[in-house]
Amino acid sequence: LGCMSCHSIVHVGSSMGNGDFTIEYPPLHHIASSHNPWIRKLDAFVTYLNPEPHRRSFMKSYMRQDAAEFCSTCHKVHLDVPVNDYRWFRGFNDYDAWQASGVSGQGARSFYYPATSSTCVDCHMPLTPSHDPGHHAGGMVHSHRFPGANMAVPFVNHDTAQMQATEAFLKSGAVTVDIFSVSPIDERAEGTRMIRRTGDAPQANDHDGSRSVQFGCRSPDRADRGRSASHQAYPDWRESSARLAGVRTGQRRSHPRVGGTA
Repeated sequence: LGCMSCHSIVHVGSSMGNGDFTIEYPPLHHIASSHNPWIRKLDAFVTYLNPEPHRRSFMKSYMRQDAAEFCSTCHKVHLDVPVNDYRWFRGFNDYDAWQASGVSGQGARSFYYPATSSTCVDCHMPLTPSHDPGHHAGGMVHSHRFPGANMAVPFVNHDTAQMQATEAFLKSGAVTVDIFSVSPIDERAEGTRMIRRTGDAPQANDHDGSRSVQFGCRSPDRADRGRSASHQAYPDWRESSARLAGVRTGQRRSHPRVGGTA
């Protein structure tokens, strides 16, 4: 993807995704893509002297005002019968996950809400220092590295800078986990082990991160517990299962699981 992939979009039809947008070449495109190298150099020089005409051509107001809806055109996907000869099927869907979370300021199911709401741009296009003449006040521009959870692409491409940006993003404290309780499970009553659901109901597609999970665990053996000052807190769960109740939280996390291209 290049600059034109986003900045030549002139209209977004809806937040239904699947490429619901209209694309047109901006007025300055013919100059910037001229086959004459001198014209391209002149365009770059004039843009450097005065970036405002370039900004007006490539930056639309809805890219700021409706940033999440703008991103939804590509980051919300479904497949239908004409494509798979089967049925309607949801692909990745980052927009609805964001909208249903507390981060958007629109969700009603979250455990925690940040002081102010945010959009895709606030997390995935953070401000970064720049000496470019088109920078914002304070010498900052929005990063176009779009860091997320995808570490495969920078690894395969040997892109050290992108890998560092991704690692910094993932280690920035965006996600935390609150553990509410851990309780032993009677496997004779519970039935099959290692199921990720509560009771007999299917696992919910949670947007707020709350979930009850059953998992196999091993308690400390008697020697370990003998050396622990708080060993009374450990029930005898050796090689048994337990139910963990918790919630994934974070003041900036708005996706219940990895989506997009990861």
